[in-house]
Amino acid sequence: MASIRYRNKLYQVQIRLKDQSLSKSFLTHQSARHWACMQEARILKEDNPLFKYKPKSLAEVLTKYQNCVISKKEKGHPDGWVVKAFLRLVWVKKSLEQLSVQDIAHYRDERLKVVKPSSLHRQFFVLRHALNIAKREWDWDVPEGLLERVRIPLKPLKAIRRLQAKQQERLLSTCLKTGRKDIYLIVLIALRTALRRSEILSLEWKDIDLKNKVFTVHKTKNGHYRSLPIANDLYSKLSVLHNEGEGRLFTLSSNAVRLAFDRIRLKAGLKNVRFHDLRHEAISSFFEMGLTVPEVAMLSGHRTLSMLMRYSHGQLDRVRSVMSSGGIP
Repeated sequence: MASIRYRNKLYQVQIRLKDQSLSKSFLTHQSARHWACMQEARILKEDNPLFKYKPKSLAEVLTKYQNCVISKKEKGHPDGWVVKAFLRLVWVKKSLEQLSVQDIAHYRDERLKVVKPSSLHRQFFVLRHALNIAKREWDWDVPEGLLERVRIPLKPLKAIRRLQAKQQERLLSTCLKTGRKDIYLIVLIALRTALRRSEILSLEWKDIDLKNKVFTVHKTKNGHYRSLPIANDLYSKLSVLHNEGEGRLFTLSSNAVRLAFDRIRLKAGLKNVRFHDLRHEAISSFFEMGLTVPEVAMLSGHRTLSMLMRYSHGQLDRVRSVMSSGGIP
């Protein structure tokens, strides 16, 4: 039990309970007694087998998430930057007992003045995942429902932007004119395979089987590896470089590719073309080749039909052709 003594103009508390020993000094007897009662209650509660640890703030959850989860991801992973940004916020450091839905809603409203709803949604997804891990794996008592009460309005998905053949040629030729053969190859791979930028940069020469014209991507967004055929024009480029390379195909960072691509698209007069549009164009072209939905999903890596069907407009010309030829009365 707790003992309190007055010494050197301070009230000194000492607690010995359940193999724990604590001590602290206070200016008043009331604050000393209050602290002693709180600590004794906490120790007795923690001794209960049904006890769940309750973190002091969301910052404590995110700090452990950063050390236990983010640290295992590849260096420079976007989730790491999201966590660091959250840890700088005042409401994230606020006591969970004082944190309210209004705090989060106010942050949402201010943040939406700067970023798109889709960007904020992805950032909140990281926070939700951290809380989910804390509850299910660390057995912490965390307020999962707090975030669920804050709605982030998402704008309707825009139609997939197509990249015409002339635009593709202009983009590729500009890469060569500026002396960026590496970006040329990255763009060509994206157009022929629908790989994401991060997936392309993770490719190694050992993943490429030129004999069978197939390469395997191991580091994918959803964690499921996939194998893809190598198109003829891409095969000819890789064949020339194969004897020269080992290790990774590209030693560029994701940010370096982003900056280089931005410069090239401006020179090509394609300022509205994003790198991700190359993936969109590739998937739409897969449908136009006559591939089935499962076949396209195998190439694109989509795990849900709803996301893949955003590209269904790629089949419009084929449907129009069937209807006009009398296939449908």
